[in-house]
Amino acid sequence: MHIEDYAPRLKETVDFVISYTNGSNDWIVLKKEIMKGLPWQLRTNFSTRNRQTYEQRMNDFECMLAEYWKSRTGTELRLIQLWERKERNSP
Repeated sequence: MHIEDYAPRLKETVDFVISYTNGSNDWIVLKKEIMKGLPWQLRTNFSTRNRQTYEQRMNDFECMLAEYWKSRTGTELRLIQLWERKERNSP
């Protein structure tokens, strides 16, 4: 599976997000930014969080996007879990 297998809008949107994120590696933040620029037909490919734990898991589609991101930026994306976010934001 490659980004070229999808509508050109996907690659255009990811490239646009790359242009203004300044080296961020937080997948959840970047995922939200990418999804804002996509029609619902493409957004359905993204994973949803677990309803009980609220934790995220990357599916194959998202892993493909992460590989494309790394090839374009050299930055490996990281899935920061909810407990890590809470830990970072606590005083």
